[in-house]
Amino acid sequence: MPIPAQFYRFAVLCLALTLGACAQGPALQNTLNRALSPYQPDILQGNVITQERVALLRTGMGRDEVNAILGTPLLQSVFHADRWDYVFSFQRQGEPTQQRRLTLYFKDGQLERFDGDTMPKEADFVQSIARPVPTLDPAKLEAAVVAKDSAPAASTTPAADPAPTPTPKAKYPPLQSGAGLIQ
Repeated sequence: MPIPAQFYRFAVLCLALTLGACAQGPALQNTLNRALSPYQPDILQGNVITQERVALLRTGMGRDEVNAILGTPLLQSVFHADRWDYVFSFQRQGEPTQQRRLTLYFKDGQLERFDGDTMPKEADFVQSIARPVPTLDPAKLEAAVVAKDSAPAASTTPAADPAPTPTPKAKYPPLQSGAGLIQ
């Protein structure tokens, strides 16, 4: 059976579109890759440290006090017992990974100093990981309200309920008293 001419036209069209997409450069290719890639969940790892938490730190605080403010550090090295590392990373598909680090140094069980990345304010952090909330166009909202109001109202007269069908009663064998049962 011969192959129809329409198949050849379709194949040539697909080839032309594919080659044309390659000629458009990486922007179109990235768009296609994002559209055709599988779903990847958001990955949040580490300790969330904000400016408000860092502002509570004071030199001379004990380890328990620091732990109460910042939580358990993600990294505690056996080789550096007087150093705690708080690490945070947030990865979302199609966006650059957010990474922050805070290192605390202790001397004789007291906080000596700390340094690290600039931490965001709590509100800014929440905004940075929040997904954008889709908004509804006010005109579409008004049209939806009008359509709902103009829909025919449901009938207020109750429909006649069909007569309930009797369910047959199950017959079970009588319970037998057995040895060792509490009566």
